[in-house]
Amino acid sequence: PCSTGYVWDGSACACDENNYVCVNAGEYIVHYDDWEWADRAQCYSGHYCPGGAWLKSEVSDNAGLIPCDINTAAPDGSMSACIPCGENGYTDTTGATECSCNEGYGWSYKTNTCISATCPTGYMWDSKAGECVCDEDNYACCDVGEYAHYEPDGGKKGDKGDYYACWECEPGNYCE
Repeated sequence: PCSTGYVWDGSACACDENNYVCVNAGEYIVHYDDWEWADRAQCYSGHYCPGGAWLKSEVSDNAGLIPCDINTAAPDGSMSACIPCGENGYTDTTGATECSCNEGYGWSYKTNTCISATCPTGYMWDSKAGECVCDEDNYACCDVGEYAHYEPDGGKKGDKGDYYACWECEPGNYCE
């Protein structure tokens, strides 16, 4: 038993190309020209493309390209369904590429959810990394056992500009 628009070809279900235009999940029909050809494209962010089959007599441009509903998002174009924002996130419009997050939370592309994102001083939320990262433009973020040391004029011959470098904590001192 094949889905609508597909027929058994002896080994698997295949598109009934005499009567239907078919696309795979993650694709949509960009343009259809009077029973002659269908231009397909990869779905794009903010939308989902579940794939399927359309009768040639009923297919239209952009068939299968569906914007995400409010409170859902599609960060990339290969999605066959939008992901819900969850209890800590939201969107105000359709077609969102990421969810806005409630205070204290940040969007993570790693998990496609809003996760706790309270960053310590000197760090900022990086949605691509899904974690707090050093705000290197404004801070020197040193590991435990190191301290920030001021390096005027770059610290080395040929360097330009002032910056802070992380130096190992000296014996007998405590650095956090």
